[in-house]
Amino acid sequence: MFDLVMTGLYTSIRLGMEEPITDEVERLTGNSPITFRQYVMDYREVWM
Repeated sequence: MFDLVMTGLYTSIRLGMEEPITDEVERLTGNSPITFRQYVMDYREVWM
């Protein structure tokens, strides 16, 4: 089952069927995006 999911994900990305990245969240919130690493560092106390 995992193989089928991964194949489907890879194929759809390879064929350009994924949604484009947009700036919608930034326009709505006024906040610039941050990396996952930055998110983890900002909220590390919550996870500890």
